[in-house]
Amino acid sequence: MAFAVALSFPVPVRAKSFSVTSAADAGPGTLRDALTQAMDETTNPGLDTITFAIPASAAPTIFLESDLPQITSPVFIDGTTQTPQGQVRIDGGSTLDGALVVGGGGGSTVSGLVVTNFASFGIELVGNAPANSPNNTVVKCVVGPNVTNAPSTQTASRGIWVKNSNANVIGGSGRGNVVSGNGTGIAIEGEGATSNVVEGNVVGLAADGSTVLGNTSVGVRIDTGATANRVGASSSTGRNVISGNGVGVRLSDSTTQSNQIQGNYIGTDASGTLARPNGTGVLIDTANGNTIGGTSSGAGNVVSGNTGVGIDVRDVVAGGNTIFQNLVGTTAAGTAAVPNASGVRLIDCTALNQVGGAGGGNVISGNTGNGINITQSNGQLIQGNFIGVARDGSSPLGNGKNGVSVTAGSNNKIGVVPNRIAFNAQNGVVIVSKTGSPVPSGDTISANQIFGNAELGIDLGNNGITPNDPGDSDTGPNELQNFPDLNPLLPVASTVVTGSLDSTPSMGFRIEVFSNLNCPNGDGQGQTFLGSVPVTTDASGHAAFSLTVANPLQAGSFLTSTATASDGSTSEFSACTAAVGATVTTTTTPATSTTRPHRTTTTNVSLTTTTRPGPFTTTTVPPQGPFTTVPGGGSTSCVPEVSFASLECRLDALLSGVGAAGDLGRRQARVARLLGRTAKATRDADGFCAHGHLQRTRARLRRALRLVIVARRVLEPPSASQVSADAAALANGAGAIRSDLRALRLQVHCS
Repeated sequence: MAFAVALSFPVPVRAKSFSVTSAADAGPGTLRDALTQAMDETTNPGLDTITFAIPASAAPTIFLESDLPQITSPVFIDGTTQTPQGQVRIDGGSTLDGALVVGGGGGSTVSGLVVTNFASFGIELVGNAPANSPNNTVVKCVVGPNVTNAPSTQTASRGIWVKNSNANVIGGSGRGNVVSGNGTGIAIEGEGATSNVVEGNVVGLAADGSTVLGNTSVGVRIDTGATANRVGASSSTGRNVISGNGVGVRLSDSTTQSNQIQGNYIGTDASGTLARPNGTGVLIDTANGNTIGGTSSGAGNVVSGNTGVGIDVRDVVAGGNTIFQNLVGTTAAGTAAVPNASGVRLIDCTALNQVGGAGGGNVISGNTGNGINITQSNGQLIQGNFIGVARDGSSPLGNGKNGVSVTAGSNNKIGVVPNRIAFNAQNGVVIVSKTGSPVPSGDTISANQIFGNAELGIDLGNNGITPNDPGDSDTGPNELQNFPDLNPLLPVASTVVTGSLDSTPSMGFRIEVFSNLNCPNGDGQGQTFLGSVPVTTDASGHAAFSLTVANPLQAGSFLTSTATASDGSTSEFSACTAAVGATVTTTTTPATSTTRPHRTTTTNVSLTTTTRPGPFTTTTVPPQGPFTTVPGGGSTSCVPEVSFASLECRLDALLSGVGAAGDLGRRQARVARLLGRTAKATRDADGFCAHGHLQRTRARLRRALRLVIVARRVLEPPSASQVSADAAALANGAGAIRSDLRALRLQVHCS
C-alpha cells in the first residue's frame, strides 16, 4: 500500500518595497504609512525599501505634524527615486524635535532626503551593530538647508547626530551629504560612538562647495568619550569640506580618544584655493590620543583661511595628540597663502603633543601671525616641519610674525628632526616670558634649518640681541643662555671649527655649529646644521671647543653656533664667522658691525667708515678707547653732526653712559635695551645705504627714531622732585640724537 506523505517547508522571507505617492502627513501612500509597514517585522520581515513617486514638478515637501515612527528594523529610504529632482523634502515646521531616528541593529540607509526646520536634530543614529558588521548609512542628503540652498528657518541643535552608536557611515565616495545651517553639523557623542566614518561631505557650505551657509557652533564635533572615529580619508573622494562654521572640527573631553581627522579641507572652498573661514579650524580641547593628518600619502588636511587659529590644542594633560602632514595657512597645492590668523597653537598643555616628525612634517606657512604658538605649555615637540616656506621646501611663504613663539613654557623641543624655519617676518624662534607666569627655561632648539627670517634666528626675550654676561648669571627666557664665540678667520677648506664658550661654571653644554650662505648685518642664523660637540666649563665658566665637520669649509660660507645647557636651554645664535676667502656681504659703516660684537662690557668702538655720494660724506674717526662719558656731564670723542658715523658713535656713548648712571633704578635696563635696539637699527640703515637700498634705509631710520623717542621719554623724570643730573643729561643726549636721526632720514641719499 502506498502512502502519500505531505512535507512542510518554510516559505522564503521576501523583503518588500513601499512607494510613497502622497506628500500628506498621514494616510495611505504616505511616508508615515510606509515606515509603519516596513517596521512590522511579523508581516514584512527583512530589509524593506521605501521609494518615492509623489506627483510634483519639483522636489515635493512633506510637512510633518508629529514625529515619524522610529526605525527599528532595516530599511532603505531612497529619496533619489523621486522625479524629476531626485530629492524629497521633510519639514518639521520649526516645532518637531527631529525627522528620523534610525536604529534597529544596523543595515538601514537614508538617501536623497532634504531635512529642514527641526528643533533638535535632523537625523539621529542610535543603537549598535553586531561585531564586525556595518551599522546605518546616511548618503546624498541635505540636512539644514532647504532645496534652494537657503538655511532652514529653525536651526537644529545637531544636523546628523550619532548618539552612542557605532560603525555608522555618513557620506562616502560620490555619496556625500550637505550638512549646513545647523548649530552643530555632525555630532558624534558618547562612549558607544566608536568606529564611525564621515566621508565626502560638505559641512557649512552649500552643495556648490563655495557658498557659505555655516553651522553656527561646530562643523563636526566628537566628544563625551567617542573613540576611534574617522573624519575624512587619505583619498580625494573621501575628503570632507568643512568650512564657514564657528569651529570646523572640535574634539572635546579627556575620554575622547584615538580619532582621526584626515584629508579634509577645513576653512577653504572645495577647490582648496579660496578662504571660506571657520572661526577656528580644528580645536582639540582636553581630548588626547587623536591624530590630525597622518603619515600615509594624502592623510594631511588643508587647514587654511580661518579667522582664528588653524589648529588649536588646549588643556591636554594626558596622552597627547599628533599633528602630521597638514597644510596650515596655504592652498591645497602648498604654493600660496590662504592665511589663518595663526597656524598652530598649543596652550596650557602638559602632555606631549607632537607637531610633525619623521615622515610627518607639516607646512605651516603664510599665516598672518605666528606659525606655531606654544603658550604656557611644557614638553611639546615640534619636528620636521616647514615653517615659512612653501611645500617645495624652498620657496618663501613666510608667516606674518615669528616662525615659532614660546611663551611661558619649559622643556619644549624644537628640532632634532630638523624644522626648516625661514622667511618669517620677525624671528625664526622667539622665547618670551609672560607677566605673572613662570619664567620659561629649558626650551631646546636643536639641529634645525633657520635662515632668512627678517629679524633674528633665535631671540630670547623678543628684544633683539641679548648681550652675554660674565658667568651667565642673568635670568629670563632660557635663562638668557650665553652663546658661544667662534674663532675668526677660519681657513677655507678647513674641516675643524674652533671657538669658546663663557657661561655658567662647571656645567655641561652642547655646542651646535651651522653654516649660512649669508649673514645679514652680522646677525647669525643657522641654515645648515654641521654638527655638535659636548663641552664642560671650568670653575671660571670657560670652555674651548673644536668640532670636526664632514665637509671642508667653503668660500662664501658663514658660520654660527648655539649653546644648549644641560637643562635644555638653548642660546641665541652667535655672531657670524666667515671662512677666509669668503666674501662678506654684510658691510656697514662701522667696521665692528660687519660681524656682531661679542656680548661684553667693553665700549671700544672702531669708526672706520666709507664715503657715499650725496650730502653725507662721512669721515674716518679712529678708535678712541673706552668712552669717557659721565652721566650728568663729561664729553665724548664723537663728532656731533648729521651722519651715520656720528649717530652710531653717540649712541654707543649714550648706552655706555646709561650703564654707568647710578640713579636710574628700574629704568636702567629698559633704557639700555631701547638704545641697543636703536643702535642696531641705525647700523642696519647704514648697511642698507651702503648697498644703495634707500627705501630700506629710511625704514630702519624710522624704527631707530621711534625707539630713541621712547628711550628719551623713559629717561625724563616723572616729576620735578625726581630730577637728577644724570637722567637729565642722558635725556638731553637722546633728544639730540632724535633730532639728527629725523634730519638724516629726511635728507639721506644712497647710491
